Amino acid sequence: MIIPVLKPTDIRDYYQPGKQTVFIVDDICGKFVASQQQIESWQDLLPVVDMIIADKLCKIIMSCRLQVFKDDRFQLLRPFKDSECNLNSSDLSLTSEEKVSIAEIYIGTDAKELDEISIQCDFFPLLCSLYQENNDVDINNFFTNTFNVYKGYLDDLDTQGVDGRQKICSLALCVIFNNKLREQWLNGKAKKDQLQILEDTCEACGLNRGTSKKELKEAMATLIDTFVCKQNDIYSTLHDKLFDFLGDIRQ
Repeated sequence: MIIPVLKPTDIRDYYQPGKQTVFIVDDICGKFVASQQQIESWQDLLPVVDMIIADKLCKIIMSCRLQVFKDDRFQLLRPFKDSECNLNSSDLSLTSEEKVSIAEIYIGTDAKELDEISIQCDFFPLLCSLYQENNDVDINNFFTNTFNVYKGYLDDLDTQGVDGRQKICSLALCVIFNNKLREQWLNGKAKKDQLQILEDTCEACGLNRGTSKKELKEAMATLIDTFVCKQNDIYSTLHDKLFDFLGDIRQ
């Protein structure tokens, strides 16, 4: 049984002694920086974690960014430091041959056009996936200048009048809400505590300050599977790196 862990207590609530189980924890203790609140929550559950680790039929697989893992506060979670797989290390990073094989799976014959600089770029598998959905650009330019490619997409949207700017505004809201924009926030009339955020974001994106949440929700729907995904009624970018691009581009 594979169990995605959405909150620390899930690991306690779904653990069944002696049953083959893999717990998957994504972005443990914070997506970009270590969260003191999450660290404390996991600290409270360390006895349960130790019990699960001791169970030979159970595994815990967790991921986080390197800066979170290296945070001094993360040292408090001793069981999570015992076995590290750094995918950026020379021992575990993908070889050129492996990257070419990945490219052939995602982008087929176009993979032959990749030069060595493109193959050695960061987050190569992610770019293969993104290129598969955006293969109307020069492949080597996409792999070496991804930031500029996505900036170009947003610039193109900006030229498409109100419709395009509404799409940009919906993406900006994703950034403002740290890549966790709840669908509920876009429902109904704007509440008093929402109005300032909504009006300021619309104005910054070149829209009328009176633009409705309904219009932005409709714009967001058109971006699903291209820029964003929707899971558990939460909008987020398709990939964390895409979120990074959007955050940098809109600064």
